[in-house]
Amino acid sequence: MFDCANLAKFGVGEKLYSIVHRVFLFVYEVCMDIQNVVAYVTCFAAVASIFVTLYVFYQQARADILVYTEHDLDNSTVSVIVENHGGSAAYDVKCSIENIDRMFVVDACKQNKDRGIFNPHGVALLAPGAKRTAMVTVGLVPIKTIRELSSTSFYVNVSYTERNIFRFMRRRKFVQRIEFASLNALYVDSLLSTMSKNHEKIAKQLAKISDALSVSDHH
Repeated sequence: MFDCANLAKFGVGEKLYSIVHRVFLFVYEVCMDIQNVVAYVTCFAAVASIFVTLYVFYQQARADILVYTEHDLDNSTVSVIVENHGGSAAYDVKCSIENIDRMFVVDACKQNKDRGIFNPHGVALLAPGAKRTAMVTVGLVPIKTIRELSSTSFYVNVSYTERNIFRFMRRRKFVQRIEFASLNALYVDSLLSTMSKNHEKIAKQLAKISDALSVSDHH
């Protein structure tokens, strides 16, 4: 380390020595302050990373119930699907649909006033990735009718119990709003559609084989 006292040996005045000494002390204190700030920031970042890791682990380890619709154009059905996208099981899952127009609901559900669309006793356990489907309509839903009801929506009430990281059970509830205009948003290939595509492929292959055989017969 540079010693300011050595300046006196070379005949430097006391005033200049005092100025240089103060400047040196100031620079030294600033450097120490910067080191302290860096140490504080590093410590804070380490603590914050621990909390972020715990939060991410908590979010991945909890149940996450989603509600959405699927419109099967081949079979002319609209279904409401409740699926667990989380990393843990959901217990005692109960669902009900409210404020849905009667013309869109199948006859079996009309008798039970919306409550019969899903099992009224609920699902005892819904594993991660598992889902339950409730068919809302059977038969073609005219696009014109859906456009007329574009401002209309229905609600799916969902409640379930999940186990947190401390192994305590906690009940959760939420209401999912679904617009009628979204019923045509998702196309799902049905078994009939898949069979039709496979038949077309087989027909093309048979046509190629028939052409090849006819050419060989001529030769």
